[in-house]
Amino acid sequence: MKIGEKIHRIRKERGYTAEQFAEMLGISAVSLRKYEYGERTPKDPMIAEIARCLEVNPSSLKSDWGSDANDAIHILFELEEAFCLEPIKVGGTVVLALPESFENEDQEALARALHHWYRNNRDLKDDELTRDEYIAWKDSFRA
Repeated sequence: MKIGEKIHRIRKERGYTAEQFAEMLGISAVSLRKYEYGERTPKDPMIAEIARCLEVNPSSLKSDWGSDANDAIHILFELEEAFCLEPIKVGGTVVLALPESFENEDQEALARALHHWYRNNRDLKDDELTRDEYIAWKDSFRA
C-alpha cells in the first residue's frame, strides 16, 4: 500500500474529512488530496506531522514495499544484513531467526517487537482482537 493510500485509509478510520484533516496539518485540502492520490509525496517533516495528527508511527506511513515475491525476498535480504536474520529450517518449514545473542540494541528491540507481533497476531487469530484493532495496533506500534 502506498503512502497516500495509507494516509487516506487512516484519516477515514479516524473520522476526519479531507478538509478537517488538511486544516489540522495547516495545508489546503487540494494538497492533502494530492498526497492521498499519489500525485505528490510528502517530505519527512510533513510525514511526521501527518503521523502525529493521526496518532500513528511515521514508519507505518513510509513503508511502501512491493507486493510480489521478488520485492519480498529482497526486503528479507536487507533484514538479513541489518539484523543478522537468517533462514533456518524447522521441521519442513523455513523460518527467519535472530541470532541467539544480540550484537546491538536494534537486534534486541526487533526481538521484543517480534514477540509483541506474535502475541497480537495470536490474539487476532483467537478472536481476542478485531481486524480493525489489529490494524490500528500495527499502525501505531513503535519498536
